[in-house]
Amino acid sequence: MLSVLRRVGAHPRLEPYVAAGLRSRAVRPSLPFFAGEARSRGARDYVVRANGAPIHIEHGTTDAGTMDQAFVQQVYEPSAAAEAAVRALGRPPVVLDAGANIGMFSIWASRRWPGCRAIAVEPLPRNIALLERNLALALPAGTYEVVPAAATTADGEVTFGGGAFTNGRVLDGGEPASDSVTVPARDLFALTDGVDVLKLDIEGGEWPILADPRFSAALAPVIMLEHHPMNAPAGATPEVSAETLLERAGYVAERTVTEFAGAGILWGVRR
Repeated sequence: MLSVLRRVGAHPRLEPYVAAGLRSRAVRPSLPFFAGEARSRGARDYVVRANGAPIHIEHGTTDAGTMDQAFVQQVYEPSAAAEAAVRALGRPPVVLDAGANIGMFSIWASRRWPGCRAIAVEPLPRNIALLERNLALALPAGTYEVVPAAATTADGEVTFGGGAFTNGRVLDGGEPASDSVTVPARDLFALTDGVDVLKLDIEGGEWPILADPRFSAALAPVIMLEHHPMNAPAGATPEVSAETLLERAGYVAERTVTEFAGAGILWGVRR
């Protein structure tokens, strides 16, 4: 029976409804969530059943998928070594969430490590508004900061585009994008003072940061890197390049997620 349901759920016309049903079970109230996803419209506050975190979701966007990654698929689950390194601090960590989107990683971290402080970096105005709302819902006042900018290797401005909501990225100048906008840029390295966990998920913008001479394990004891095929160095697969650059910087890297060819999550722990 289960195999039949899986085949039925994989039908292109039914798959969105099956996904909505599965995601709705992760939050309460479930029925409005399912209805919002099925109709692709509406927005409201929900509570994640697993940890009681309040979140705000705008239906008809990628918000539900972002929630799904954090609280259904649990893609942010750290390696055992990374978890041990955070616990060894003996205090709540300071988390730098680069590529914060609407704040799901920061909220996940606040439940994983109660009392943590989050610095959330995000350039897209629409996402910033949802990010601020979500952090205000889920984290105590004074325990978070929103940096409205793209995480790069220098302060200034960059052209950002190539996808709405979750797939936007810094463009290289020769890449066409009808949705491109100019956004502020912040030097990531200037934001890492006192950071314990560096989460880097910036849709290909990670490669210039990883290649920067300043990138080393001195930045943070623990790093969560989501690497992507866009802008990856030539000569090796993105998987190999990401692991090599983390190891070169002084981290012991462990892969926890493989999404598709060239994309996945590595946790690095300072040697």
